[in-house]
Amino acid sequence: MWYIVTFSPFQLFSFLLSGLVRSDGRPRLAMTALITGSVSNIILDYVFMYPLDMGISGAALATALGPIFSVLIMLPHFLFRRGRLYAVRTLPGPALAGRICSLGVPAFIMEFTIGVVTFVYNFAITRWGFGEIGLAAYLVIGYLMLIILTLFLGMAQGLQPVFSYFLGSGESGRSRELLSFSIKIFIAAGIACYALVLVCSQGFYSVFNPGDPELTAFASERSAVYFCGFTFAGFNILMITFWQATGKTARALAASLMRSAVFTPAFAAVLPAVFGAEALWICHSAAEAATAAAVCIMLYLSSRKPSR
Repeated sequence: MWYIVTFSPFQLFSFLLSGLVRSDGRPRLAMTALITGSVSNIILDYVFMYPLDMGISGAALATALGPIFSVLIMLPHFLFRRGRLYAVRTLPGPALAGRICSLGVPAFIMEFTIGVVTFVYNFAITRWGFGEIGLAAYLVIGYLMLIILTLFLGMAQGLQPVFSYFLGSGESGRSRELLSFSIKIFIAAGIACYALVLVCSQGFYSVFNPGDPELTAFASERSAVYFCGFTFAGFNILMITFWQATGKTARALAASLMRSAVFTPAFAAVLPAVFGAEALWICHSAAEAATAAAVCIMLYLSSRKPSR
């Protein structure tokens, strides 16, 4: 924790610069920087844990140092004014600072509530009697969940500057075309991810539990239900990002809260009580489906508003 907390400003600075570099028209630079940071983390993990015999502290130090390499790659873009964005001395007023923060709240909720969902599930698994095997199974299911959600989040973040550009340039027609195309891609990606879960989840889980076939089988069986609605997750994340990028913060915030802080805890409390304990494993997907229905209703209502 000491290493992670001490070097956390570099982690935050890396996220900040990555978003700015993408918005400044150099997504390849951002990708190169983040890949370099990740690869350096892997290499330093080995160096610190084995040749230097630092144990788990070495792994923490490697994680802490990785973002520094990313920052060093991206920072010259701004220091040497290689794009349209560069640092100037300024002090934004309270109104502008508040506007900046409000636009970022939906994205913050999307990231933060991954932990909320994990907490809710851990509590519910204990509440509904799945015991240690249930908690262990959800641990490995959570790895797979994080990979899929990160895929959707990365795709959405890549689209965000484009939607913002179309808003600023007044090209609403191109923005709608891109949104329509993106929805199809996200739905296709969600279906592909679910197919891979059905086919490959057992092999994925066995990597983490090579000596426990019972746990692997338990997690694999529940995954078919747990991930059945993750196509809706991709759609929801795309729409939240689109609304955030086009200044419709209230809609983005509502959708962000519904998919994690509202529907997931509610379903986790109600569905197992009504349909039995096994219904717990569908609660996350049910929350995503309910949020997608609410998003479609918001889209329908907004399309009926007369244009001014």
